[in-house]
Amino acid sequence: MDSKLNISFLWHQHQPYYKIIQANGKSIYQMPWVRLHAVKDYFDLPRWMDDFPNLKQNFNLVPSLLVQLEDYVHQRAEDRVIQLTLVKSSDLTETDKESILKAFFLANHKRLIFPNKRYHELFTKKEKKEIFSLQDFTDLQVWYNLCWVGEYWKKQDPFKSLLKKGSHFSDKDKMDVIDGHYRIMGEVIPLYQRLVKENKIELSVTPFYHPILPLLCNSGVAYDSVKESPDSSFLFKHPEDAEKQIQKSVSYFDRLFGFKPAGMWPSEGGVSDEALQKIAASNFEWLATDQEILENSAVDAPEKNIYLPHVWQRDGKKLFLVFRDHGLSDAIGFTYSEMTPEDAANDFISRVDAVRKNLLEKNINPGGCLLNVILDGENCWEFYRDNGADFLKRLYTKLSESRTIRSVAISDFLKRANTENIHLPLVTQLHPGSWISHNFDIWIRSHREKNTAWKYVKATRDFLVEKSKSDYSEETIEEAWEEIYLAEGSDWFWWFGDDHQADNKFEFDALFRYHLMRVYDLLHVSPPSYLSMPIMALQSAGAVMTLPTSYIKPKIDGRVSHFYEWIDAGFYEAHLDGDTMHVSDSWFKKVYYGFDEKSVYLRVDFFDHVTEKFKRDDRYSLRFEFVSHVTLIFSTASFAAADHRRIECRYKLAQIFESEISMESLGLKPGDSIQLSISVYENDREIVRRPSRKPLVIPIPDESSDKYLWSV
Repeated sequence: MDSKLNISFLWHQHQPYYKIIQANGKSIYQMPWVRLHAVKDYFDLPRWMDDFPNLKQNFNLVPSLLVQLEDYVHQRAEDRVIQLTLVKSSDLTETDKESILKAFFLANHKRLIFPNKRYHELFTKKEKKEIFSLQDFTDLQVWYNLCWVGEYWKKQDPFKSLLKKGSHFSDKDKMDVIDGHYRIMGEVIPLYQRLVKENKIELSVTPFYHPILPLLCNSGVAYDSVKESPDSSFLFKHPEDAEKQIQKSVSYFDRLFGFKPAGMWPSEGGVSDEALQKIAASNFEWLATDQEILENSAVDAPEKNIYLPHVWQRDGKKLFLVFRDHGLSDAIGFTYSEMTPEDAANDFISRVDAVRKNLLEKNINPGGCLLNVILDGENCWEFYRDNGADFLKRLYTKLSESRTIRSVAISDFLKRANTENIHLPLVTQLHPGSWISHNFDIWIRSHREKNTAWKYVKATRDFLVEKSKSDYSEETIEEAWEEIYLAEGSDWFWWFGDDHQADNKFEFDALFRYHLMRVYDLLHVSPPSYLSMPIMALQSAGAVMTLPTSYIKPKIDGRVSHFYEWIDAGFYEAHLDGDTMHVSDSWFKKVYYGFDEKSVYLRVDFFDHVTEKFKRDDRYSLRFEFVSHVTLIFSTASFAAADHRRIECRYKLAQIFESEISMESLGLKPGDSIQLSISVYENDREIVRRPSRKPLVIPIPDESSDKYLWSV
């Protein structure tokens, strides 16, 4: 055995099910994310394997994504964005125009909108609430679909020609870009099929509609993971549903790829003994979960090694468990997008080499170890320049040329470990939990909305079980069960509560209740009235950002001098702001902002442990990025503008951070808008950014503003 450290990349490709049947009987996809991520990510990411023949990768494909891709390709299915795109601008109703202006800027502003001159112009026009011409709407219809096209396809027509044209698009251009999207989607599944046959990638799978298997088996396990007594008023306990979701997944995967998968990334890395029994019973050989699961489990080894696969055994069934390196996976997901591609690739390689060195120092041969990088294969790339292409090219080049690191397919490594008789520790007591905080609080227990949603699923399921005894056709009952399995998907529960926020959050609430109501509709019974009412409280999404109500003049002393000092300021609930990507480390609680005639006032409230980090360690700095104006860098010892211009500023960090910044020195004036992002850096490496996708847009009042009653 050589001493190269084995590394596996497992890219998790997933979308929830967005399709509904309208009152007219026609189907429509409520949200466009399957299509948009297909043309940007689902093809481009595996395509790199053709450029790096010595590289091995692993892709985890969720059936709920694949069936939607097949529907788009074979049925030429449509989503609401396609429908709005193809309406002639002269035929747009006022409702259509409002929908377009709301939906067609839902993209990462910094990476997908601002680099494109015409698209940026349209964004600015919308922010200023200026009237859109017919040509403006046509250009916006093209640009929203065009900006999602992946780097590989941008070099080919029609996209290459459309990007060069840039503006004054026609109705034919709209059809060309949509036809191009269908063409790309048609290439995605065949690409994975080919790469598997060429032995360049390994494919694994997740239960069909991405449910949290341990919660289907027994929701009480959510309390076990946090060492609390269970809620005796409610229990969801249907292990048969877990079995069905697994069996459906295996059967579908076998039909599509011609073999049964060896491995599984269970939804959100969620594990429990009972869930693993169901997985092992379906003849899986390995599954992946997070390192914190191992760290909280008991094993028959003197020291826990997350880089060593472990064995789980119960009742004659066995699974190999591999563990996600939390730090390296999150570095790709959240950190490297703000570094130069070369620096990011070097940092990654240096971290892997540091792991290898540490193993050698412990007299452990790295050749028998496996470092696992596991993360979403779609969401992080829109934070990168060029969709991460330059970073991936540099990283994959370094990995291909490395003499100390070997990329592997997970099954290949496990076969080699068996052949070479590498001893793998046994998990004697498995901790139940997920990749987020090694518990299940994102999906149940932690918020009334999440628990209410589970109770609705339980009530609807019980109704279906009872009605299944009646005289309905087998086809109708099967269709109703499909709606139950859909409603068990993890994504609906992800958005309930105040853990995550997004512009289209309430659509997930509506989709969840739609699937439950469909059960009643299929059986010709009126749904309960509560299913027609939103589960999400209005303030869940509305409280993330508010605007100021009057001018302010706080004392810049790093303390809350008196209650009314910031009471008229606007605020941004940074700790509530999230999306499909979950940041595991919390930094900001709240950001306040306000104005007087000459100054911008900014206040940041940190979590307590973060404040102490800033005070005692000068490696950390706080950055305010005023898009298209200037970036200000604050630390305990210094203040500067990134472009070295002179900025008039007073600031203080004590209990809180407070600052007063001259509008004139920022190049701002009353009537302008600030586009603000806040980041924490460790030396030159960005650790966290808020908001994560697009900057806060804050209007500066002028003489025509009603200073005492501003509104969103």
